[in-house]
Amino acid sequence: MTNYPPIALICYKRAKHLSTLLNSLIQCNSISKAEIYFFIDYPKDHKSQKGYNDVLNIINKFDLSSFQSFQIIKRKKNFGLRNNVIQGINEVLKKHNNIIVLEDDIEIINFNFYEIMHSYLNIYELNKDVWHIASWNYPITFNNDVIAWRIMECWGWATWRDKWAKAIFDPVEIKNKLSFNDKQTINLWGGRNTYRELTSNITGKMDTWAIMWLCNILINKGICISFKESLVINNGLDNSGSNCSSESNFIQVYDANFLPQKPSFKSMDIDHFSEIKVSEWYKKRRGGMIKRIVRRLKRILKK
Repeated sequence: MTNYPPIALICYKRAKHLSTLLNSLIQCNSISKAEIYFFIDYPKDHKSQKGYNDVLNIINKFDLSSFQSFQIIKRKKNFGLRNNVIQGINEVLKKHNNIIVLEDDIEIINFNFYEIMHSYLNIYELNKDVWHIASWNYPITFNNDVIAWRIMECWGWATWRDKWAKAIFDPVEIKNKLSFNDKQTINLWGGRNTYRELTSNITGKMDTWAIMWLCNILINKGICISFKESLVINNGLDNSGSNCSSESNFIQVYDANFLPQKPSFKSMDIDHFSEIKVSEWYKKRRGGMIKRIVRRLKRILKK
């Protein structure tokens, strides 16, 4: 079994969220073996300065001795979310073969989180098809403890150096490489309209990285691993972040004592049945035409 994975913490100006994350993280089993990397983006304007200073105060006052080691990387200019994440992962993977990534709005609710992620990074390390391990999953009843599919969730996730090294992050180049079937998969066969995030990154309306990571996985015929139960929750569905709003909020369910049964094989077929379940979940949440029009009008009025 390889060394325990490092953890990259992506931070900006949400001190309260970061405090919640750190207080949950130190309760994880075996967390004393973790090397922690804080990547703190520089404020883009005067309004963001206080939040940035509060984040620095939280880190400086927090007892970080629970971890094996820690490094605090303060950006000297505003990177934006996409570049802070991508560059942070690049920096960690220069030294390590794998990585766990947590943005500051994540809270660990299953204290086996670190052990589980470590274990599955080892299980699938040599599997050329598996690109991504997610620690969050939908509030849906799934049949299997471990799910292999083409759905990439980034609320607490892990990957390996060799997979990340194959990724490209030019949205125009990515768009040109996607097949029609890839685009259908991105949109969960009519369940959601995630593909528009890629075009929004091209036009500059969005500054995100996750859509491009998903596209890279699909272009390379990769698959993702998720668990039947969430190990984390997202506290950023409160309008505090740049890409998640209260409109996307929903009840997050979990079993804090969940331990997945390890698969007896290292190669897994895609679980199409579970993919369909998620697509139908999105369709149900989206509602009928009137509900969608009202939701769209609310977004327009906010602008």
